[in-house]
Amino acid sequence: MNSRRLQRTGIAGLVWGILLAIAYFSTFVFAGSTSSGSAWILGVFAILATIAFIAMVYFLGFVLNNEIGRVACYAGIGLAFLLTLMQFFQLGGATLQRILSVLLGISIVAIGVFALMQDESDAWRGFAVLLIIAGASKAIIIGDIIYPLIACAAGIVLFVAMNVAAKRAA
Repeated sequence: MNSRRLQRTGIAGLVWGILLAIAYFSTFVFAGSTSSGSAWILGVFAILATIAFIAMVYFLGFVLNNEIGRVACYAGIGLAFLLTLMQFFQLGGATLQRILSVLLGISIVAIGVFALMQDESDAWRGFAVLLIIAGASKAIIIGDIIYPLIACAAGIVLFVAMNVAAKRAA
């Protein structure tokens, strides 16, 4: 494996986790604000977190050895992109957005399962388990409360796992 690609995967995971946590906590900071500026700030963090998620999953598609795992990565990319477009442009209804969110959670779980099946380091296994938990919390309706926190932890652990793998590959 290319050590640069491994490092990019780790960096994208770290950025995804941090931006998602910032977007999540900024909803509490701006909860009482009625200005449109606060909504834009929240929207920017959410879009940047989605872009980082797409980058992370794209690079994970190269890291995973299983072809079905790669398909799950590409399905996650498509679902994240479609869900972001629907939320940003106010397309579709809440039911359709919820269905896409559940499907995105299922694809995150699938990516985590295929990552867990790879024989890698303990940090990689920790990332895979955290990704499974994050995907499951995204898939269930009340799980959106803890999803950003677990995703942040998964991003940090992925960063560590990819740096370990990059050192081994170099």
